[in-house]
Amino acid sequence: MFHSFAQKRIERLWDATELRTLEIVSDEVNSIRIASGNKDKIQLIVRIEGEHSEQVVLQVSEAQKILSINTGRTPYFKAQNDKLAAHKVLSIEMEVLIPASITLGIESQLASVYTKGPIQNLVMDLVEGTILLDEFEGEASLYTKNGSITVHAMPGVTAIARSLEGQVENELTSNGKYELAAWSVNGDISLLKSPQ
Repeated sequence: MFHSFAQKRIERLWDATELRTLEIVSDEVNSIRIASGNKDKIQLIVRIEGEHSEQVVLQVSEAQKILSINTGRTPYFKAQNDKLAAHKVLSIEMEVLIPASITLGIESQLASVYTKGPIQNLVMDLVEGTILLDEFEGEASLYTKNGSITVHAMPGVTAIARSLEGQVENELTSNGKYELAAWSVNGDISLLKSPQ
């Protein structure tokens, strides 16, 4: 027996000239990929796959120069209560292009996050997911419960790190213009200098 899963794609674009902060809070997203470099726009692409993909919606609000993005279900969605419910997989991936000058906050039980490029101020609070920052420059506060944290930082970033149960490697100990703090309960932490 073959199963086909529905696919859904959502694309959105916002003018970022009046925004200071982007918040992404979702316990349903599996993967978030962030790239900085866009000067005055925030671009979002969401890919959703799975049996109930058509019931997934974006919940977006904008207030006090903060753009908040979350995922939810259509108002009348009711999960099926059947024996196979645990095997019905829903996959949600986000790709976001942002200005480097924005403050970015991400909170998720599930998502793993990858960023590339400078971000003025970054705050992440993840439970199961991993964090990977590439060519990072800016201020950051990173927390995971179980996932690993790996940072490849540009010159000028100094860092502190602590993991209760994991291993810590920190090459970012010299004084720098930017400060990064990384904490994990169970995950390993690697804070490395970006290759020049």
